[in-house]
Amino acid sequence: MKRLALATALAATLPAILSGMPAQAGEWTREAGLAVGTYYTDNICLSDLDKKGQWVGTARPDVAVNGSGGRFNMNLRAGVELNSIGESNIDCAAGQGQFLTNRESVVPSINLNSDLELIRDWLTVEATGFAGQNPINPFAGGGENAINARENTNITYRYGVGARSQRRIGDSGRFSARYNYNEQYNAIGQIGDSTQNSAQASLGTDPAAARLALGVDGSYSKVEFDDSNLQPGFDVEFATVAATATLRINSVLSLDARGGEEFNEFVSLDDDIDGTFWDAGFTWTPNARVSVAAGYGERFFGTTPRVNISYRHKRSEFSASYLRAINLPRDLRGQAVDRGDRLSDIEDLPGQPLGRAGRNTFIGQGPIENETLALNWGFQARRTGIGLDVRESRQTQFETGAGLTFRSAAITLTRQLGPQTSTDLRVGWRENEGDDQSIGLFGQELTAWTGSLGLSRTLGNDTTLTLRYQYTNQDANTDVFTFTENRIDLNLRYRF
Repeated sequence: MKRLALATALAATLPAILSGMPAQAGEWTREAGLAVGTYYTDNICLSDLDKKGQWVGTARPDVAVNGSGGRFNMNLRAGVELNSIGESNIDCAAGQGQFLTNRESVVPSINLNSDLELIRDWLTVEATGFAGQNPINPFAGGGENAINARENTNITYRYGVGARSQRRIGDSGRFSARYNYNEQYNAIGQIGDSTQNSAQASLGTDPAAARLALGVDGSYSKVEFDDSNLQPGFDVEFATVAATATLRINSVLSLDARGGEEFNEFVSLDDDIDGTFWDAGFTWTPNARVSVAAGYGERFFGTTPRVNISYRHKRSEFSASYLRAINLPRDLRGQAVDRGDRLSDIEDLPGQPLGRAGRNTFIGQGPIENETLALNWGFQARRTGIGLDVRESRQTQFETGAGLTFRSAAITLTRQLGPQTSTDLRVGWRENEGDDQSIGLFGQELTAWTGSLGLSRTLGNDTTLTLRYQYTNQDANTDVFTFTENRIDLNLRYRF
C-alpha cells in the first residue's frame, strides 16, 4: 500500500508541476508521447526446461520536462508501461526460488530532480523522485524488462526532500550545509523498505579564491530498515569528521588531500568498521576537453584508489573511472541510470520495452564494499554513431563476507539510411558470478549474449514505426536459468 500511495502521489503531483512551471524567464523543453507495441517471443518463461511461445501487448505513455525558470529548476523523465503478461494465466513450471517471484502488469519509470531557491544566495529546497524495475535475482533471466513470465521483477520506489545552504564568509571563506530525507519502498517483501536521514557541512577557504584552500567538513547518515521476509529490521550509521586542503599549482593542475576519523555502526564479520582515513590526489584539466582526477587513500577496509578520466571532442568522447568505496544495496537498486548527453550512452533504442533501472546487487540490505570500473567510448558522425560501454562491479558483503561480481560490455551502432529511415545493431555480453553465500538457493554463475537488429521509419513528423529482432543465449550453472530466446518487436510511437 505504501508503494501504491507513493506512485499515486507522484502521478497526482505531475500535472501540478507541469502547469505550475514558470513561463517567463528561463528555458524549458517538453516532450510527451504514447507508444503501443506487440512482442512475440518463443520462450516466454526464459528457461529451456519450459519453453513456450507467446504474444505480449504493451502501451506506454511518457513525458520529459527539462529546464529552469526564475529560481526553479527541474529535470523529469517519467513513463508507465502496461503489458498483457502481468495479469495473464501463463504458468511457468521453472521456478526461481521460494517466495522470490513477482510479475508486474504496470511498470513505472520516474526520474525527477528539482530545486527551488527560497532565499536568494542562502536557502534552496530540493525534491527527488524515482521509480524503476530491477531484477530480484541477478542470476536468472527476466530482470531486464517485464516482457516475460519469469516473475523476476521488483519495482523500487523512492522519494526525497531536502535543503541546502551556501554562504561566502569575507573575500575567500565559504560555508555550506545540506540535509536530505528519503524513503524507499520495494514491490516484494524480501527486500526491506527503508528511510534515510543525512546531513553534510563544510567550512573553509574557497579553492577558486585562494591558491591554498584549507577547511573542515563533516557528514552523518542513518538508514533505518523495516522488517523484511528475510531479516528483521536494523539500522546503519555512517559519520565522518575531516580536514581538507587544496593547493592550486597553476591554472591546469591542483593537489588535494583529506584526512580524519569515521564513526560507523553496522553488522560486520570484522570488528574494525571505522577509524582514521586519508586520501590524497590531483586534478589536471589542460583544456576544456580533457579532465583527469586521481587519488589514493586508506580506510578501515583497505586501500581506496580512485581514477576519473574524461575526454570530449566534437565527434567523439571517452571516459574511464575506477573507485573502491562503501555502498548500500538500497542505493544501487534505486540508482537512476545516467541518460546524459554522452555519445556512448545509447541506451534507449527505438521500440524497446521499458528497461531496467539501478544496478545488480544483493537482496540483503547490509553495507557492501564495492569496487567498480567503467569505460565508455562514443563516436558520432553525420549519419553513423558508435557507442561502447564496459562495466565491472565486485561486491563484498560486510555482514557475511559473501561476494558477487557483475561484468558487462555492449557495443551499439546506429546508421541513418535516409531522411526517414534508420537502423541500429547492438551486441551485448554479461557475466555474473557469486559464491555459495551470496544468493542462497539461486544459481551462482551465468554468461549471456544478446544481439539485436532494428529498423525505424518516421511516418510524418510525429510518428515512428520500429521493427526489431533480438536473440539471447544465456548459459548458467543451473539448468532452470539456461535458455535461448528469439524475440520480434513491433512498436509504434506518437509524439505529442
